[in-house]
Amino acid sequence: MEFFIKQNSERPLLMVEISRDYSSLVHGHFDSDIENALIRFSMKDLSNGSYKILMNTAFLTYKKLNNPDAPDEFYIFYKWYKKDTNKKGRYEGEFHISNHKGEVTLPLKEKLYINII
Repeated sequence: MEFFIKQNSERPLLMVEISRDYSSLVHGHFDSDIENALIRFSMKDLSNGSYKILMNTAFLTYKKLNNPDAPDEFYIFYKWYKKDTNKKGRYEGEFHISNHKGEVTLPLKEKLYINII
């Protein structure tokens, strides 16, 4: 996944959907396990391997669907600070989720690349 943000910008938010079949974390109790989790975001500079952001707080939101038979959709998002985007470059991002079952790095369908332009 490619994400683009302008240098020194705080918008747009970085947002990714969490799949309900995220069994390595929840084992059948998705809603309560994710709603009570600590969520953090890290971003590594691909040019030198150092972390630009290390375990900053990220947030959970959800979208309640009108269809009562459809499950809610959950999203994790990170709110940028100007210091996060002050250096142009290509970065790799990852979300970490901690709850009573332990800590895991959110598996995404593809790697998350952040491009500060």
